Amino acid sequence: MFVSLITWDGGFRESFHTAECAASLTSESHESELIWTEYYAAVGSRLETLVSGSPRLRVLCLNLRGEWHAGVCMNEGAKRAKGDLLIFTDGDVYYGSDFLDQVVKIHQANEGAAIYFRRYDQIKQTEPRPIDPGHLAATSQPMKNFNFGAGLAIAPGTFWSVGGFSTHPVFAGAGRINGELYIRLRNAGTPIIIPKSPKLYHPWHPNSSGTGDIDHLERKFALQEYVCDQEAVNVISTVDDILIDQYIRKSPFFSNAESAQPFLKNQTAVPAASKIGSKRQARRLIEISARFLRRVAKRLSP
Repeated sequence: MFVSLITWDGGFRESFHTAECAASLTSESHESELIWTEYYAAVGSRLETLVSGSPRLRVLCLNLRGEWHAGVCMNEGAKRAKGDLLIFTDGDVYYGSDFLDQVVKIHQANEGAAIYFRRYDQIKQTEPRPIDPGHLAATSQPMKNFNFGAGLAIAPGTFWSVGGFSTHPVFAGAGRINGELYIRLRNAGTPIIIPKSPKLYHPWHPNSSGTGDIDHLERKFALQEYVCDQEAVNVISTVDDILIDQYIRKSPFFSNAESAQPFLKNQTAVPAASKIGSKRQARRLIEISARFLRRVAKRLSP
């Protein structure tokens, strides 16, 4: 089987463990490629050196502007993938050289399923270089019960049957892009597999995707949760940007039409909604929405 591993970047990665691991995969039965999809125009010299040293690795630069969007990157990578199986991960996770064989075995026993991996994040400390797998495993722990961003293996037909990842602007930057796809896959009746192994490890590093305007981020996260809630309740299984815009217009997170514009796909007038009067209120709304989504995820989880 030919397998396409797809990862993404928005110009902020400090570590490139995924590329290093992909170059080191060993399998007597399966072939693979890694497509590193960069949202912007170019990648750094360190990644270029890694790619030039392995015929399995290739870089796709989308040369786009504005806030990076993981969904756009992963969809574009999937369009160019040659594999009979797609594996999506972050660009700074670590896995063993037998990762490919383990994933293919699970896929062949559960064709048509979406396979989500367990991710273990390292406690804050410096990881030796090169990485010591034993040390990494001993100093890492699962940080989220429903970490659907850890990684996903899925057949191309199943992936595209629900429209792939959402590319709606409300999911640009950090947030719930992976959890949103999970909800639509479950709504479509796709079997979900969460095996105990292989595990993905996220070695500690000092920074992540940078900082941004806190008010904008709070509103965006609250909106993402709200959209996911609505898709779960209304059993939405395919990408529908018009419907997401409708959810945003009806959401309680805006005081006027202009405040909603950055989050809409179609820039049209938005009716007034109730106002978030403070950061404390915004956090409260996020907490309420997050608790509801956890209940939905628990109800949907296998």
